Amino acid sequence: MEVFDEATCTYIIDVQGDSRYTHVKINGKLSPGPNSGTTLFKWFADYSPVNEDTPPPEHLLAVIPHMFQDLADHLQGPSSGISMPTGPESQALSQLVKGDPDALFLAIKNFNELLPQMKPHIFPHAEHHEGDGGEGTVSTYGLHESYAGEGPVQYKTVMEVFDEAARSYIIDVQGDARYKYCKINGKLSPGPSEGTTLFKWFADYAAVEDDTPPPEHLLSVIPQMFQDLADHLRLKI
Repeated sequence: MEVFDEATCTYIIDVQGDSRYTHVKINGKLSPGPNSGTTLFKWFADYSPVNEDTPPPEHLLAVIPHMFQDLADHLQGPSSGISMPTGPESQALSQLVKGDPDALFLAIKNFNELLPQMKPHIFPHAEHHEGDGGEGTVSTYGLHESYAGEGPVQYKTVMEVFDEAARSYIIDVQGDARYKYCKINGKLSPGPSEGTTLFKWFADYAAVEDDTPPPEHLLSVIPQMFQDLADHLRLKI
């Protein structure tokens, strides 16, 4: 436990023991929620793999989103008044992939073509309706029913930000009535060695109801997406 600040309700946990990563740190902050007796829990997972092809530590990340809800449920008693809403929430991670950051970033503009090619079992179709894939582009993405869960099988997206100089973007994902909003924030930067890219993303969303789970049907496909994109582009060269 590197940091445990009771005044600000923040903590940093250094998770050690997995030799595949140079470091894995869980950063968390708790603050009063929008309603009486609720808590807003935000966390950020920061890690760095030793090898470029090492996947994210999903065995750890998978348990975090529900941990504080389970804790609240465990502590909750007839007079405790403890509850934990699922939103607004956020999930974030960083990932090192093989590939040029500029080429990978520009490829985002062609997600309407690339995602159905790379992941037809997840994205059966995708179309740009307005724009060329950059800022202001309006698109729709089909999601296979086996991944949609309780959510819709088609989403509308709006590329709110597409900054080529900073290699950063914000995608507003619309269409799931269970959430007030869901936005994917991403940034690509040169990795520690030539021909590598550090991909960082941040998912920000707010559920309409307190007991709505995170949009895992969407979040589960993001960690591997840019590694798959890098592999796909290399095969086309």
